[in-house]
Amino acid sequence: MDFFDNDTVDELNSTLTDESQFLPADNYDTKSDKYHEKLRQEELELRLKNSQDKIDKYIFKLEEEFKSLDDADSQIENATDKVIQEIDKTYDKLLTTITNEINKKRDILKLEANVFKNENLTPLKACRQQIKNEILKKKNLINEIELKLNNNVYHKNSELNDLHENSGKIGGIPAVPSIDELPYLNFKNPTHDEIHNILNCVYDVGSIIKLGPVKITDVQEKPGCIYVKWNIDDPDFANDEYIYLLQKANGEIIDQTSDEFVTVYEGTDNYCFINDFQFNQVITLRVGIKSFETAWSAPRIAKTNITFYGWSQENKDYMITNNGTIAAKLVDKISTLYSKSAQLDGNQIIEFKFLEVPKNASNNEGIALLNEPNDCHDNLIRDGSLFITSQGKIFMDGNEKSMQLPTIESGVTVLITLLKKDDETLRINIECSDKIVTYDWCIDTPLYFATRLAGHRWNLMVK
Repeated sequence: MDFFDNDTVDELNSTLTDESQFLPADNYDTKSDKYHEKLRQEELELRLKNSQDKIDKYIFKLEEEFKSLDDADSQIENATDKVIQEIDKTYDKLLTTITNEINKKRDILKLEANVFKNENLTPLKACRQQIKNEILKKKNLINEIELKLNNNVYHKNSELNDLHENSGKIGGIPAVPSIDELPYLNFKNPTHDEIHNILNCVYDVGSIIKLGPVKITDVQEKPGCIYVKWNIDDPDFANDEYIYLLQKANGEIIDQTSDEFVTVYEGTDNYCFINDFQFNQVITLRVGIKSFETAWSAPRIAKTNITFYGWSQENKDYMITNNGTIAAKLVDKISTLYSKSAQLDGNQIIEFKFLEVPKNASNNEGIALLNEPNDCHDNLIRDGSLFITSQGKIFMDGNEKSMQLPTIESGVTVLITLLKKDDETLRINIECSDKIVTYDWCIDTPLYFATRLAGHRWNLMVK
């Protein structure tokens, strides 16, 4: 919340209380007391009117603070409402999932019980059917005996003898298992500890995550990349050095627990360049301290609408391909190629990838950053130019530096980082292979980039 500065309050109080600004009465001629009294009254009324105007402005500014408070209230309420909606949505889904799994487990146990029942009832059913068949067979035999004995029909002795022999074949009683011999089935209830463990797992699912001690303070669009800067926002963490984690997710991701976030930077610096995404692609960024991985900053949505670096098409000694990012030398005469425009400024990064380098490259060939382009005969070793030769020599404003980079060969990358030190100075970090050099360069921006090549076997990509 913004309050008024001390000068404004002092001016208001001075207007209301400083009687020394009024004309003293003893300076007036007694003959014109009424006239001067009237002047004093008019002056007093004028000052009171001015005081009233200032008070009105003061009240207006105070009332403006209500809007800031309303915005702050809305942000807190909206953030809380959104989190509550996410909680309901998540736990409704979780409840459905858990209920489905519990029902699946219940169905499996019931199926096991039914399998047990069917397995053990099958032999009992067979035994029951055997007894029924035997009873039916013996009843039929009894009926046949009664029929022979009760009618007046003569039967041969042989028939009666056969019937007697059949009736004598009673057979054995099928073995029916006793109750004690039957298999027993029981259900093992979940133990108290098992239920307690499950409930503890439920209690551990989800949490309210407040913002961490780090805050993203600056996000700048750059050609083909984004510059991100952050700072410690909590004074309790301000005096220590930390390892920071910067994470990126494709798209607009608000859920801090999303698996879409991947770490793109880990280190002690409080800034980073991100360039592994497509032009005009929306990404979500967050930063945190490595020892507090669950306490992230508020997410920041970012994208770059600035076109990628590209070479000029004007020098016909070069063939420009791949949307202006690759320059191939066509002829064996030395000439200079510039970028299509001044595309470099503070807090940017540019990478020169040497796809193909001839074996006889010389110190007259190389790459450069410069404030103004010249013609194709410019040797790039001059004021307003930072020139890196193919042999690793470095020239700034026409003067050779004592430090030297490795020789440029096919496949080598030269990475140049431009950080704004102040309004007039750039801090230049040049990285090639395993060597890094740093210079402070007083130069007007924005800058062009350029290359000066001789042999026709050069292929150079910029990104």
